[in-house]
Amino acid sequence: MAGAAAARKRELLRGIEDCTAGLEIDRGNALLLRRRGEKRRKLGDLEQAVADFDAALAIDPHYALALAGRASANRARGRPAEAARDFAAALVLEPGNAQVLIGRASFLRDQGKLPQAVADLESALEQEPRNAFALQLRGELRRKLGQQEASIADFDAALRVDPRCAAALAGRGAARRALGRHSEALADYNTALALDPSS
Repeated sequence: MAGAAAARKRELLRGIEDCTAGLEIDRGNALLLRRRGEKRRKLGDLEQAVADFDAALAIDPHYALALAGRASANRARGRPAEAARDFAAALVLEPGNAQVLIGRASFLRDQGKLPQAVADLESALEQEPRNAFALQLRGELRRKLGQQEASIADFDAALRVDPRCAAALAGRGAARRALGRHSEALADYNTALALDPSS
């Protein structure tokens, strides 16, 4: 998995270089600024990511994905009030944007607001019913809410889309364990560990 992480980092760095090259030609390109901000956020370069999102929003104040990107960066920076404000503004602009809804659901989970996070995921899945991450995350939240059978259904749905989703396998294992289905839980845990030893 270390090799995969290194490859992912190289891919993100190449993407930043490509965006920067594009911005040298077109400095007012909000899309390139937002894309570079997302890649910097994923690398953990949060200050530079926020600077890119700010620059994109200076060009287009109604850019919902730039607001959501800045919200996610501020979430990672430990600034929940700013993150909440930007997610809310993004959803005023684009109420049905699945990417924004999923981002806010992750934020709400971190804030301990699990039912509200589930509601955002349900709205996102109305737009993208085969979004494996949204299905897996809703399964995780339902499991934490004690809804084990419903969580298993979500994990199953996520695994139909992405059979290699280690998080869904681990989550399903935990739900099965809570229901006393220990042999099935062990099988899920073993498969998840084979796919991702950190899961």
